[in-house]
Amino acid sequence: VVDSRQTLLFVGRHEERKGLQVFLSAMSLIPGNLRIWVAGSGPQTDELKRQFAGDPRIEWLGRISNEERNARMAAATVFCAPSLGGESFGVILLEAMAARTAVVASDISGYVGVAGPLGAEPAAALLP
Repeated sequence: VVDSRQTLLFVGRHEERKGLQVFLSAMSLIPGNLRIWVAGSGPQTDELKRQFAGDPRIEWLGRISNEERNARMAAATVFCAPSLGGESFGVILLEAMAARTAVVASDISGYVGVAGPLGAEPAAALLP
């Protein structure tokens, strides 16, 4: 069965600086038939699962292998990197771009060098 829903993917440690809580809060305001894959774990995982338990669109994947991460990146519509800061270099953005997946990320210094303007068009949407 082919699933035609738009799919947003987050991969990372579930801690404040990664912005997962901000991302999921924003997604709770957006209606629609979409799917949100959340990969990784961390100190905020249990609290976030409780906070967003009512949203059936969220699929908590836990820690996944590199192979599964790559497959999900290729299958996702958008890769989301909502980090609040503290990123030295956006390798994960490059991996999503290599999978030919659209990238929406925070406009932070660690991501600008990777996803900023390349020629006439930026490589990713960077949001404040």
